[in-house]
Formats: sequence, C-alpha cells, structure tokens
Amino acid sequence: MLTLTLKTEFVKFIREKFLGKNLYSIDVLSVIEGIVDFGVVENVDFADDKVSIWGADSRVFWINLNEIIKVDFDPSEADVCLQIEAKNKVEVRFMVE
Repeated sequence: MLTLTLKTEFVKFIREKFLGKNLYSIDVLSVIEGIVDFGVVENVDFADDKVSIWGADSRVFWINLNEIIKVDFDPSEADVCLQIEAKNKVEVRFMVE
C-alpha cells in the first residue's frame, strides 16, 4: 500500500505527465489482458483514494490507490512513462505522446 506522500506524488505525476496529452495506450496485464487507446486526457480527479483520468467522449480510467503495491515513475521499457503493480497480479503500463 502507498504512503500518503507517495499517493500525493502519484497524483501530481499523473497530472503533469498526462493532462492535455494523448494517452495512446493503457496496457492492463492480468488474467485477462487488454489495451485501451484512451485519447487526450482532459481532466484528472482525486477523491476517496481513487484517481480518475478523464478523456474525450466521457472515457474514464479509475485507479484505486489502496490497491497499488508498486509504482515505477521511470520504467526501462521503451515508450512507457508509468508502470503500476497492483494486487491480484495486475500490472498497468501507461504510454503518452
């Protein structure tokens, strides 16, 4: 689980890196894998330990901060700007232009 300081840093990072930019891929790796072409991020909200990333056409991606085990703000994989490991062996990779 993330500390309050890391939660704050996480939200700040997402706002700085994603807001107004094209989030062209959210890769979710778990039992079922999926890739989402999200589009331009229009808003980032934070409430009740959840971050919501809002895009055009009312697209939204929620992140429950209490489910996160590890955050990598500088992953070594090309094009990935943020990588999250969460409970239940879930891994999420974010790619922005």
